[in-house]
Amino acid sequence: EIFLSDNEGNIIDSNVYKAKETFLNFKINVSDNVGLKFGCTLLNHMNDNLISFPYSENNGFKEKGNYHLKMKLPIQLFKGGNYHIEAALWKNGQIFDQCDEYISFDIIGSTIFEQNGEGIKGLIINNEQWTVKQF
Repeated sequence: EIFLSDNEGNIIDSNVYKAKETFLNFKINVSDNVGLKFGCTLLNHMNDNLISFPYSENNGFKEKGNYHLKMKLPIQLFKGGNYHIEAALWKNGQIFDQCDEYISFDIIGSTIFEQNGEGIKGLIINNEQWTVKQF
């Protein structure tokens, strides 16, 4: 099970707003392949790999059972547009589960440039504020 949620655990539909914290959730059942490793990647609509989220706790899942992995997505760094998550479970080079698009969502732009339909170059937006002094 893969879904997006807010800070309180409420499921978010396909529209993600930069003003709200957004979390990526995976529910995984490890039934017999102890030692499985997990990782996922955020991609844009052009399939550019933007950021990876490896799970490397103790070098993989050490015990059988159900796991809920949750990580905050740094959506404020990315300009408005369509994004998707790919992920895989593997062990010793053998892939047990993989999908190029587990979930797709739209980040709703928050900058004046995005709202006016003006182009923004680059894949990442620096949201730090400019310090301006007139002289």
